[in-house]
Order: sequence, then C-alpha cells, then structure tokens
Amino acid sequence: MPLSSFTLNMNMVFERFLGRYFRETAPADVRISAQDVRSDVFSYLENAGGWNQPTIRPDFVFRRRRKVVAVADAKYKNRHEHPPSSAELYQLTAYGLSYNMADPREVLLLHPLASGEADRATSLLFAPSAAKQQVRIRLVGVPVDGLLDGSVARWWPLDPPAWHSPAGYVSPAAQPPSTSVGHQQLGGQ
Repeated sequence: MPLSSFTLNMNMVFERFLGRYFRETAPADVRISAQDVRSDVFSYLENAGGWNQPTIRPDFVFRRRRKVVAVADAKYKNRHEHPPSSAELYQLTAYGLSYNMADPREVLLLHPLASGEADRATSLLFAPSAAKQQVRIRLVGVPVDGLLDGSVARWWPLDPPAWHSPAGYVSPAAQPPSTSVGHQQLGGQ
C-alpha cells in the first residue's frame, strides 16, 4: 500500500515554535504579540481602483510595560549561506519605522542555527541623513536543537540595550561555553 506524501511549511513551523517558546519563557513584564496586523501604516492618497488598505504584519512585537521595544520577523533560512535580501531589509525597515520605539529602533531577523553552530553577530543600521529615525536590524540565530534537547537552558533574543540591563539577564560571554549560544540567555547554569 503506497503512503501519501506531505510537505511542511518550515517557515510556519519555525514561527510557531518561536511563538510558543516566547509565550512560555518571556519575563513577567513582557508581552509578545504574534502576527500583529496594522492597517494604519499606509494610506492611499488616491484609490480609483478601490483597493483594500495595505497592511503590515510582523511575526512578533515585543512590549515591555506596554512600550514596544523590538519587532521581529522569523525566516527559516541558513543565514550563513544566504544573507538577507534587499526585499527582506525593506520589509524589516518598514516594520521598524511603523512602531513607536526609541532610536535606533530594534528589529530582529530570527533564523535557525544548525546543531552546534555558533551565532555570528550581524547588525545593519538604516540611518539615512535625511531621516530622523534609525532602524537597527540584527540577525539573531536561534539554537533550535539546543532548546529542544536541553543543552541550552534558556535563550532570549534581545540583548541588554533594548531592556536597559534588567537584573537576571546574563551576557553570553559570562556563561560557560556549553550554554553560551544565542544573543541572550536567562538563568542558564
């Protein structure tokens, strides 16, 4: 008897994994919105075609004490071999400019790390001389295998500048090498 085949949308699986992980591990004063749809960003000046209002929909919006501290998009891609495309950078910049945040506005591009792979710090700054706002786009590797098998005790994608160095957050450099994966960890032993 032949078996039927199926495909998985790995972008969706990765995004849902992160959504559940964030819900289960977020600090008490942090709220994460998933698929935060906004239709107030673009406005037609003329719309003879009667088109629907364009929307933006970042995968995650991080709020601390009701203030947006970061926006994130998850992409299931090997970022060490495939840097962000221009279209992805435009999308992330639009997300950063669409939310009221302190400059530079923090936007994360979350991507999976292969088992045992170390994250490589990569940041881009959108700061045109004609604009008042700045957007910092950071590529953040997610140690998926380590989170699933327990070799990474806790991981958090935001580093201290976005959180004003709250108590309890330990920099990766201060962690033992076996758990020093990702950008920020909470309580790893």
